[in-house]
Amino acid sequence: MQEDPRLVFHPSFLPLSSRSDPATYCACPPDDEGYIIFRFCKVPTTLLSKMKSVAVIALIVLGLAVALPRMKRQAFFLPDGVELIVGNINTNFNCDGLRYGYYADVDNNCQIFHVCHPITHADGNQETLHYSFFCGNQTVFNQLTLTCAFPEDAVPCQNARDFYYVNDNIGIEDALFLRDEDVARAQQLIQGKKNKLSAQPDSPMCHRPATEFDFNSIVVKQLRIYSEQQRVLRQRPAILAAVSSISGLTGEGGIDVN
Repeated sequence: MQEDPRLVFHPSFLPLSSRSDPATYCACPPDDEGYIIFRFCKVPTTLLSKMKSVAVIALIVLGLAVALPRMKRQAFFLPDGVELIVGNINTNFNCDGLRYGYYADVDNNCQIFHVCHPITHADGNQETLHYSFFCGNQTVFNQLTLTCAFPEDAVPCQNARDFYYVNDNIGIEDALFLRDEDVARAQQLIQGKKNKLSAQPDSPMCHRPATEFDFNSIVVKQLRIYSEQQRVLRQRPAILAAVSSISGLTGEGGIDVN
């Protein structure tokens, strides 16, 4: 007769060592008579080690899965309502191949700029952190000065990539931030843009007669009125004295000067 693989022990006679060794016996629910059935299921030590390793790896993967989205959200992670200023945002920009620095986003009309920060981890792996920002209303990122400025004072957005090299001097001691030729080159582009804007006809909605907003003419008019008032006040004592003398000669009553 084949031996039943199940070992049945009465609870009162169950060895203490067996009850306290979960790696040796697996307990099943009590039967109708109150007996507890223990099936021999000792797990090999090597298998336990593998299970622990798998559990540790699973926890590490879970931690990375939680951390990575936080890192990714830095790119184009902008305040709510930014679309009201920038409009629809194009997310094509990336920091691949770029060194540390500040970069205008040409696809977003330079109203957005990015900070690319390559780092090397302790294990030798390299990664580039990517942060996004946007300029204030009616301003754009000037790739020459790496600041936000009014469009008429900034490098034309379509030429911003030509000035990405300005970032190359960041972190280099005794290096000039801008050279004379950099400024001259940018100034030529900026002046060309201003000339194009000045050559455009004024919008009919914004056109007003020059005299209506001629501040200088208004000031001159007010000064003339003020000068005339001062002249009259200066002459008033002499006029009053002359009138008084005439009144005395004629014998008429005085004049109320108030």
